[in-house]
Amino acid sequence: MLDALFGIIFRPQPVPPQIRQKDLQVLALGLSRTGTESLKRALETLGYHHVYHGFDFLKQPNQVLQWVPLLERKIDGKRNFTASDFDAVTGHCEAVSDLPCSALYAELIDAYPKARIIVNYRKNVDDWYQSYAHTVDPLVTNWLYSFLCHFDFDAYWARRLVCRVQEVHYSGDFLLQGKEGYENHYVGLRAKARASSFILTALQ
Repeated sequence: MLDALFGIIFRPQPVPPQIRQKDLQVLALGLSRTGTESLKRALETLGYHHVYHGFDFLKQPNQVLQWVPLLERKIDGKRNFTASDFDAVTGHCEAVSDLPCSALYAELIDAYPKARIIVNYRKNVDDWYQSYAHTVDPLVTNWLYSFLCHFDFDAYWARRLVCRVQEVHYSGDFLLQGKEGYENHYVGLRAKARASSFILTALQ
């Protein structure tokens, strides 16, 4: 109900879609807090021009307005995703990582069948859970931030994006469903990736 109301109050202006400039070559689709930032730097060192990361939408809030509808389409059970949906926001990138891409892993793999897939994960799930609980989850559960974001356009949409990601991964409740969501994500990702011609595993 609140999302519907504030979606009207903070109704965004249409964001012009990008046109893909270079092929999307690498999909690093592990969850946040599994070395995604280090992996981004490593890929860029290897020569991949711009690796999309969750920090991107914090630096360029307009991108949130493009990601949220895609996540909500997935949550609504829609399956008609195409490469043009992702090109519109990642057209300047040769690789992607972190959220929100992890929440759309199946759709991205289908959209870019020639891309290499990296399954980045952490061996110790308990360590990952604690890391995520202290960094990402507060964007959804911290009561003060949740209240204040309803007075700021960019903060509202950033929180809405993270909420949608957590609906996909953790049924909207990380504290109770986080570890199960972790296991389910990697079971699904590995099964989906097996049909790919090239898969890499990155362990943190």
